[in-house]
Amino acid sequence: MKPFKNRVLAALVTIALVLVPAAGATAGIASGGKNNTVVVRNGIDDSLRSRSKVSVTHNRGPNVTNRNVANARSSCVDCRTVAVAAQVVLVEGPVDTEAPVNAAVAVNVECSSCETYAYARQVVLKPGSPVTIGSGARDRISAVHAEIRRISRSDLTFPEMDAALDRQVNRLTSIVEAEIAKAGETASKRDRKVVDEDRADH
Repeated sequence: MKPFKNRVLAALVTIALVLVPAAGATAGIASGGKNNTVVVRNGIDDSLRSRSKVSVTHNRGPNVTNRNVANARSSCVDCRTVAVAAQVVLVEGPVDTEAPVNAAVAVNVECSSCETYAYARQVVLKPGSPVTIGSGARDRISAVHAEIRRISRSDLTFPEMDAALDRQVNRLTSIVEAEIAKAGETASKRDRKVVDEDRADH
């Protein structure tokens, strides 16, 4: 492995997308659970350790407090550590409390020539009624995860990795939006906004 200068990058994005509810949607099976957490620790010199997780979570309300967290920590020489967490939350019922959590933490501890990267992106969709994720969509979601896994293990620079992962999460979101559309939901682009974004490079 070629030497890396010491570098830490944490990227996090939370996106909220409000959709107009419609009758006739059927209940789906939860995928990924309420929270999505990825933790990677690397203490092996001259190594690459990476882990990624993609979650599509059904939340019936009334509390939207889903957590999406990527945490990477390096304590090694000439090493690279990557943690990637991507989550789409489907809010399928009335909401009393909306406080989703999205966090990316990357830390270097007593390491030399190491790179540490954490990426967390959370998208909240609000169809307002249950939505089924069909088998075809599940296959496409698996393909997205496979590509995210490949990207996380690549030798891309961190800005390149940011861009590549953003494209895949946009692809993931489009797959889920298409399933919502099949259930009679219509997404309104004017309701789409980034509610929390932070990127740091030290």
